[in-house]
Amino acid sequence: MIEDVQRLQSTLAQLRESSTKQLARFEEELQVRSRHIQRLEAQLENQKDYQEIRRELRWATPSIFTKFVLRTFLGFCLLGRDRSGSSCFVSSPNAPQSTSADRQHH
Repeated sequence: MIEDVQRLQSTLAQLRESSTKQLARFEEELQVRSRHIQRLEAQLENQKDYQEIRRELRWATPSIFTKFVLRTFLGFCLLGRDRSGSSCFVSSPNAPQSTSADRQHH
């Protein structure tokens, strides 16, 4: 009976040792996975920021384009008159009226 108790104590000690090692491996794996999750969360946050910037640019781009077109058009109108001699916005009552023959000459 003493031999049985010693054998059982030895088996119990081996089980404790293997359980301790296995627990240490699980804790290490948990740390590795936690770091991986943190990296993925950071990537998601960066992607969220990137998507927000893209959305803002998508809304801003037509505005920038519209401003460019308006500035170009206004610059053309303010710097001179079109070929008919009238301004871009209002036709001048004193401006000479061009004929189709005049337009072909220019």
